[in-house]
Amino acid sequence: MRPTIQFSLIQGLFWGSFASVFAFSSVYLLAKGFTNTEVGYVIAAGSAVSALLQPMVGEMADRSKKLILHNLIIGFSAVMIALSMMLLGFGNGLPLIALLYGLLVVFLQVITPLTYSLGMFFKEKGANINFGLCRGIGSITYAFVASALGVIAERAGEDTVIISVLVIYLLLIVVVLFFHFPGVSEIKDSSKENKGIAGGSLLRFLANNRYFALVLLGNVFVFVSHNIIGNYMFQIVEYHGYTSKEMGFAVSLAAACELPKRLAVIQVDTDRYRSFLCRIYHDRTDQGQRDPRLMAFCKLQDNRQLQLLRR
Repeated sequence: MRPTIQFSLIQGLFWGSFASVFAFSSVYLLAKGFTNTEVGYVIAAGSAVSALLQPMVGEMADRSKKLILHNLIIGFSAVMIALSMMLLGFGNGLPLIALLYGLLVVFLQVITPLTYSLGMFFKEKGANINFGLCRGIGSITYAFVASALGVIAERAGEDTVIISVLVIYLLLIVVVLFFHFPGVSEIKDSSKENKGIAGGSLLRFLANNRYFALVLLGNVFVFVSHNIIGNYMFQIVEYHGYTSKEMGFAVSLAAACELPKRLAVIQVDTDRYRSFLCRIYHDRTDQGQRDPRLMAFCKLQDNRQLQLLRR
């Protein structure tokens, strides 16, 4: 239970910061004098740079002989704190604010896969982490932060958005520092490293996994629409005569609607459902195209299912 509680804290704090930086980007930047177009440029530039950095950071984490996910998350969290302090201390002038806020967007999105990787590493090592529940806590926290920050920003000003980021990442550093468990090995399995991308080429990996590439392409279109609505929610609400308070409530309602899906992950993340998905993969994939590593995983799931039936 303790691993689930601690990972829930990590997910809750991280997605709370996501609400501050992304959902309230327009609230903050418009108040500082940006136009709607300029807000879009800042968010787009930050997202583009993060898309380039994420594979590099992931490869660095994979190639390291030691588990460095804790250090990476803590280091990037410290960067988020420093950027927040600079915005609060001398964030005057549109170019400087654009640069600093754009970097907030960059490092926020670089941290995203690292938090998932940290949880999955310990889950694979035997830590009892209910991933679906933890991610559900992230959605609840996102909803709470969005709702509360909407009220606070309306009353105390746009700088409260940056203050919330600073506080959240201070807490995240503390939680990640203690994300270790007695009896759970933190030694990496070197036999699994760097086997996912042949020759280190992303293009070759996508060419060899065409169906996965289509899934990624689909996700691109999903997040295009998601980001347009999320980043410009304040403008939509303001057009109808409301303020950041109502925007916060709208965003929190949207986050709450994620919960049924998050809770469904709890049911899927069981040996029975993994065996079911493996059977679908086996039946729908030609023998010559089957990934031997995935087939080994499926065989392991079948063995676990047999053990459960014998009990």
